[in-house]
Amino acid sequence: ALPILRVMNADGTNAERFSDGTQPRWHPDGKSLVCSTLRRGWEHSKVDLKTKETEPYLADFRHSEAIRFSKDGKRVLLNVVQMNKPRLLSMAVDGDRDSITELHDGPCQHAIFSPDGKWIAFASKRHGGWDIFVAPSDGGAAQQITWHAGAEFPGGWSPDGKQLVFAGRRDSPNYALYTVDLKTFATGRLCEDYAAMNYPAFAPDGKTVVYHLTTVDLAKNTSSAALWLAPADGKF
Repeated sequence: ALPILRVMNADGTNAERFSDGTQPRWHPDGKSLVCSTLRRGWEHSKVDLKTKETEPYLADFRHSEAIRFSKDGKRVLLNVVQMNKPRLLSMAVDGDRDSITELHDGPCQHAIFSPDGKWIAFASKRHGGWDIFVAPSDGGAAQQITWHAGAEFPGGWSPDGKQLVFAGRRDSPNYALYTVDLKTFATGRLCEDYAAMNYPAFAPDGKTVVYHLTTVDLAKNTSSAALWLAPADGKF
């Protein structure tokens, strides 16, 4: 069964079932959501907030993970498969093929626009392990910014665009969240846990990081997920 999407007030009240799908994104028109489904690999649907009518979104492309919109609402990032080859593309939100820019040729994950829309951060295996790279959003050479044997995936940019927060496992069996300075490439650990930590993102004021924590009860063969907060400077 597909996951269920719900919408609610900003204070958490009046939650109601909205649609089937996962990883919802607000469409730039402010009147609909774009969500992912796994009916035939990754597909995306656009769901009207008022009528709940659903239509395919960018159906001409075979997606390999959820899409991302630029902050100004003009561009969208797609991790696609074409001719059995993975590619990272940027294009206008209406899918105009003349607007397509190829940003990366090869496997990549968790691509995300910088706040000013001028850069893209993504994880790539071009040198063996999953490391983080940044590249100009209008095309150009990518710059590697993390080097480690463990897998590392970008979660979000700081509001000023000077840092990235990412999840990874480095010199410990535990999972951890880190930040990396995009000028010096210096990294700092925010927090760690034995449970899987994923999808970190900065709050709008840059002072807090929210992340997804999944715990597993092996005795009961169950798992649970919750959102947690951590100070962005790592000082608890």
